[in-house]
Amino acid sequence: MSESVPMPCSRPPSTLRTSLWFVTFSGMLFTVYIACTNPSGPLAVEFFKKLGANDFHFGLMTGVAQVMIAMLFVGAMLANAVSRRKPLFMAVFIIARAVFIPIVFLPLIFRSASPNHMMLLIIGFLAVSHAMTHVGSMMWQSWMADLIPHCVLNHYWGVRQRAMSIMGIACSLTLAGVMWVCVQNGVPITTTFPILVIIGVVAGVVDIVLFVHVHEPQHHVVRNRHIVNLLTEPVRDRAYRGFLGFQCLWAISACIGGAYVWVYSVEILKMPGAAMVLLLAVHGLGMGVSGKLWGKLADKHGHKPILLLTLCLKPMFLLGFGVSTSAQVAYFVLPPILLLDGFLNGGLFLAINGYQMKCSPRENRPMFIAASSGLCGICAGMVTAAVGWMLSRFEGWSVVWHGFLITRYHVVFVVSMLLRWSCVPLTAIVHEPTSSHPRRVLEDIWARLNLQRWANSDDEKLD
Repeated sequence: MSESVPMPCSRPPSTLRTSLWFVTFSGMLFTVYIACTNPSGPLAVEFFKKLGANDFHFGLMTGVAQVMIAMLFVGAMLANAVSRRKPLFMAVFIIARAVFIPIVFLPLIFRSASPNHMMLLIIGFLAVSHAMTHVGSMMWQSWMADLIPHCVLNHYWGVRQRAMSIMGIACSLTLAGVMWVCVQNGVPITTTFPILVIIGVVAGVVDIVLFVHVHEPQHHVVRNRHIVNLLTEPVRDRAYRGFLGFQCLWAISACIGGAYVWVYSVEILKMPGAAMVLLLAVHGLGMGVSGKLWGKLADKHGHKPILLLTLCLKPMFLLGFGVSTSAQVAYFVLPPILLLDGFLNGGLFLAINGYQMKCSPRENRPMFIAASSGLCGICAGMVTAAVGWMLSRFEGWSVVWHGFLITRYHVVFVVSMLLRWSCVPLTAIVHEPTSSHPRRVLEDIWARLNLQRWANSDDEKLD
């Protein structure tokens, strides 16, 4: 695999710091946008259930979102072809976020439409939003990979992730309060959610506008190369191909179970929206406290050992939902598990994104990033849509085993857990010869958690 050319660390501090400040603040606004509009989040799930959505619609929604990741290849080709990424990036992202406005008002416009037709129309609009988002994300990621010096790339992402997690916790607490007030006053979710979406879209558009102030380094335009050669280069690269295989299996295993945890919470556990939002705040807390630590560890030890360590405990997330037989049980079981999963997600996110940016050649970097996200998205999308269809065929199925109620969702959770564990040995095919042994990473984590050593040692130990 061709080595990526690292961005030198000698960029004028004023230009770099100003740009990174705006990137961080825009990320915090993005968190507000996601909290208010996330179509797979607990509030959206409750909203869609009120409109008549079933398991097939939720599976199709997740499947379409994953399949639309194929638009990353379109975005990669555009990113390779244009000399300035900023104007096109801003245009497509503003459109992608504005599309959410008609989505929540479709039920008011087409009052006589059947639930099935209404949900299919909403899913169509969501597909447009996902497609535009993926086109723009390739320009953004290649832009950020050129902007941020590679010697501190993971560390910066960790700091940004911590800021976004803090904002996410604040959003979750605010939304939980709003939902509680609405429930107490009898305000239906069909009224609350559209208002939240408007707030989220405004925050999302402002987030994109802030990039006017972000410096755009000189971009290498790819010329005189056949489109087929560009598209197939990541697959032909023997070193990067292992990472692609790992990514595909991980995306499938994550989406199969992850697509239905909040549907399970609403339908089976009967958990109120405010409680689910508070649980998301706990998850965000885990990501927030771990972001900076994972970033330093990735810069020092590489991405491969962090992938292995985080994946070992990822199935615990689904186990927590599976053993929760009621909302009351979930309130005790899920908080510590979600805190742990947020901690693990912080490392997993940084490891995957850091590998994509650092281990791809600068000349065709957008296509390498698109391949790792696009191929896995297509695979996961098709599998998730099929799972949704199967769940809809077994609607209402359940069996009692030794006093424990087993539903169709539990079967999906078990399959997803087994697939997640199978990803652990698959990290062996990820090519990163300079990475440390996982034991070294654990030693550094222990050093950070050991308060006495931390207080008496130099903070530069992990730098």
